Amino acid sequence: MANETQYSKIPKMAPGQKYNRLLTIKFVLMDSRYHKARWKFRCDCGSEIITFANVVRSGKTKSCGCIGTEAKIKHGRAGTSIYTTWNNIRRRCRNKESKYYGARGITVCDRWYKFENFLEDMGEHPGNGFSIDRIDNDGNYEPGNCRWATVQQQANNKRNSRAA
Repeated sequence: MANETQYSKIPKMAPGQKYNRLLTIKFVLMDSRYHKARWKFRCDCGSEIITFANVVRSGKTKSCGCIGTEAKIKHGRAGTSIYTTWNNIRRRCRNKESKYYGARGITVCDRWYKFENFLEDMGEHPGNGFSIDRIDNDGNYEPGNCRWATVQQQANNKRNSRAA
């Protein structure tokens, strides 16, 4: 039988509470390794998942994963070079340990958190040999500061480049 201290670590959740798309069903177990409660949730799409209560309460987990799937289906561009570019810039800017991006405070503008807006502003990926480049290396990923550039253009635009 579990002792009192174990139960005191169970987050204050109850069956029937709703967090984004997840409805709390029941307490499942106290994870002995991480000392965090796992609960069973039913997503609005009908799927059920078991996950840590703290990630659901914080909003880090909003669904069973269907939100990401819906976004990919909506624009139909998942796996394309433009989508990969968009996904990568958001990922590296959110990563506070990425010394050239997140750790330097480089961000993605709010408008570009929606793929369709990024595509509208930047246009299609021009093809092999081009990648996204920030014109001002200390600036953020946003319209007016980004362009499709060749490897040579990017090399000339590095922070450590010296004008001849």
